[in-house]
Amino acid sequence: MDFPVNKGKQKGKKTVNQEELLEVPDGWKEPGISKEQNPHGVVSESSFATLFPKYRENYINECWPLVKKTLGDHNIKAELDLVEGSMTVRTTKKTWDPYIIIKARDLLKLLARSVPYEQAVRVLEDDTACDIIKIGSLTRNKERFVKRRQRLIGPNGSTLKAIEILTDCYILVQGNTVSALGPYKGLREVRKIVEDTMKNIHPIYNIKTLMIKKELAKDPELRNENWERFIPKFKSKNISKRKQPKKKRVKKPYTPFPPPQPESKVDKELASGEYFLKPHQKKAKIQQEKKEKQLKAVQKSQEKRAKAFVAPKEDTAPPKKKQKVSDDVNVDELKKKIKKSQCDFFSALYKLQDLLREEEKLQLDLSRYISSVQEYEQDVPLEILRFSESLKIKRKTINDGSAYIEHPVNDFHLLYRFVVEWQSVFDIIFCKDCEETEAAKDFNFTVQLVSKRLGLWPSSYDLDGASSALLRLWKVYKLDLNEFINGIVQTYTADQPMSDDEVLTVAKFADSVKDDYSEMRWLKALYKRLQTQDGFSHSQTTVIRVARSLAASFYKLGFPKKGIFILEPFQSLENRDINSDVAFYLSNATSDENETIPEPATEDAMYEALCREEQKSLHELAKLRCFLRDTVIPYYKAKEEVVNYEPRIAIFHDVISPTSIEHLKSIASKGLTRSTVFLENTGPNGQVTITYGKQDNIRVSQTCWIRTDEYPELLRLENRIQLITGLSAEYKPVRSHSEKFQVVNYGVGGMYTAHHDYTEYKRGIISNPMDSEDISTSGDRMATWMFYMNDVKAGGATVFPEVRTRIPVAKGGAAFWFNLRPSGATDPRTLHGGCPVLVGSKWVTNKWIREEGQMDRRLCGLTEDAVEDFPKI
Repeated sequence: MDFPVNKGKQKGKKTVNQEELLEVPDGWKEPGISKEQNPHGVVSESSFATLFPKYRENYINECWPLVKKTLGDHNIKAELDLVEGSMTVRTTKKTWDPYIIIKARDLLKLLARSVPYEQAVRVLEDDTACDIIKIGSLTRNKERFVKRRQRLIGPNGSTLKAIEILTDCYILVQGNTVSALGPYKGLREVRKIVEDTMKNIHPIYNIKTLMIKKELAKDPELRNENWERFIPKFKSKNISKRKQPKKKRVKKPYTPFPPPQPESKVDKELASGEYFLKPHQKKAKIQQEKKEKQLKAVQKSQEKRAKAFVAPKEDTAPPKKKQKVSDDVNVDELKKKIKKSQCDFFSALYKLQDLLREEEKLQLDLSRYISSVQEYEQDVPLEILRFSESLKIKRKTINDGSAYIEHPVNDFHLLYRFVVEWQSVFDIIFCKDCEETEAAKDFNFTVQLVSKRLGLWPSSYDLDGASSALLRLWKVYKLDLNEFINGIVQTYTADQPMSDDEVLTVAKFADSVKDDYSEMRWLKALYKRLQTQDGFSHSQTTVIRVARSLAASFYKLGFPKKGIFILEPFQSLENRDINSDVAFYLSNATSDENETIPEPATEDAMYEALCREEQKSLHELAKLRCFLRDTVIPYYKAKEEVVNYEPRIAIFHDVISPTSIEHLKSIASKGLTRSTVFLENTGPNGQVTITYGKQDNIRVSQTCWIRTDEYPELLRLENRIQLITGLSAEYKPVRSHSEKFQVVNYGVGGMYTAHHDYTEYKRGIISNPMDSEDISTSGDRMATWMFYMNDVKAGGATVFPEVRTRIPVAKGGAAFWFNLRPSGATDPRTLHGGCPVLVGSKWVTNKWIREEGQMDRRLCGLTEDAVEDFPKI
């Protein structure tokens, strides 16, 4: 048996409850009282009345005849007053059991507290009693009270059911009371569990104790022993929440001596010898110290600015064999390291918007710097004045920052200013030999703040990315180059045309990537713009530089005669460089040179053609249909537009709300990083190697992965995908049915060349070492669901070259297709790509559905070439 410990003054002693030591024979019952034992009834009349709430009136009125009949068998009179809302029981002269009136009172209490009549009537039995436990006053805080009361009930009432089974009691939790009905011993346990739960002791502890006691009671050998060694002891772990100080003060050792007296100013001057200096010598020393301090500050700021351009150290495995140390520098590896340290402004438009916002602060502080320098009647370099004036003119034309960065030429202007023009301003103001004035310090402080907010300063890597984007847009959309360099893209015009230096920057980038044809075309367009009816409109130096570069590009293409033709007008200037170029081209010219320069063929002609316009005939387009697809919810139908039948590719319209779109953007903006791809490389022996997670120009965008378990509000989007497609889109930490939400923002000319979404991974087998645990064994990507989160002004369509299908971007819609056939084989016809964004910004959210969890949702095909059984139109 369980012997309780006396918690009085005698701590070491234990007292035994004498009632628990009584040995009761098995099956013994307490004898009741019968009518024959008291034939004359009770002498005096007793009565009890109980009020009941209004919502119990109908139920009590319906079951009252049963109550009267049951109590009438014990000669107890029952009355119901619906006006007052009360129930009354009283004894009669024929009542033979004097305790039955107490039982009748308990019956009324239980009925008033929503206990069903079938359960409440058990209280009239001799071995059954009831207990009304008031819990409202045990916890003052309302939220804690509700939480602990729900803890007592448990999920789906499981905790309450376990307590009922262990105590043989019926328990009802309602409002501020707990009603219990059962044997006396069970009621004592129920009260203890309820009160402990409201005191923040989880009911599972008491349930475990009861389970152990119940098993021990079955063993006759252990029935009369102490059970303390079997019962678990649960210790509360209350960790102090008091905030600990960051620095704990350590007491110094005690000493009877006072601290040494601090030195006075005169003592310090005497010790350093400064006391004996003359006034002009002291002044010279102070100025020298000030200059040294300024020099250290300038050097420190330059080192801090230079840290952004230092490539991080890469962890490399130690070589197995000793290798010879070479003094040669691997330029390609160095470029890769430098690129990894860049901030990738060009690959996402949201970062360019931050850049535009910070430039306004730089412009205002530069104006203050110029005013401050001019106040002291000092000369401001002419280059800074010109840049400040031109920047004011450019910034005045920017009315809407979000609309400004949607034009690719404006984006190039912005990056060019930060990488080239602003950098030249910094070099002039913060030069090594320049004196650091207060105005320069203030301007440097603003520059450091802007750099800190941006993360990293834009570099030549961003300018190369923007140059590549302009070349890509010109090629894919076959733009008029003469209009393009003047800022005209279809019906959209940039705030300013491209400057001569900006066009030369793009041409120089084309030369660095061995794109000689593009270099020639851009130089030719610039040369044409420089020309006027009376000659040239720009300085002679600029024209000669462009002419020589254009002639060199003609030579690289194999057309030296055209280069000679370009340089002929400048031979009269007697320029040594021009004359040597002409002589060189003449020595390499041939008579069989063609007149026209052929345009190089594109790698994916159908992909680019689909980006420009629809490639299906009118007859094919006429067969496509729109309809309402049925779902498991009868009143919800999805708006489906079929854009291709075999394989089935569809757009579902109005499937994501503007609120959800903004929520996804706000989450993604905090964690966007450069998008990566998987690349397959074939070696000289035909061996295929796969590179995972590599940045490449075939995909220009920034990506953020969002887990549904971290943002439960996104479960609605998963449920909507599952409702429309019939596939399970549930995300789980292990063996997930779908991947995390992938939010993508495309930058300047952002795109993704033609690719397949399927990975050819087998379900249950880890294939990609970079895959996280949630999808490492979830199989291949069965289907793709792509939300479109905004409208794009021009470009940005999703195209399928193999089936000549084009999906324009539509805000609130979603594209859907299967990457695998019903047999599980990959479908190469789903080759698709994202077209470059010509004007505007593009946000999409991908949800890839894996093979795991789809066995009961998508039927397998009987043959390898089986097709999907879609709803009939």
